[in-house]
Amino acid sequence: MCYGFAMTAVLQGITGALRLSLLLGISAAFWLSMHVKYDLWQVTQKGCPNITRIAA
Repeated sequence: MCYGFAMTAVLQGITGALRLSLLLGISAAFWLSMHVKYDLWQVTQKGCPNITRIAA
């Protein structure tokens, strides 16, 4: 299943990364990078047929 990005999901990801950063002493940027890589891996494994182009 492919999920769209909502602002709340993005903010929750940032908040989670900040919490992990404070807890484990590793930068929030590291956690966000790992999460993005995981999301991309999931899409490449499962596919995401519902992607539509957004008009600029």
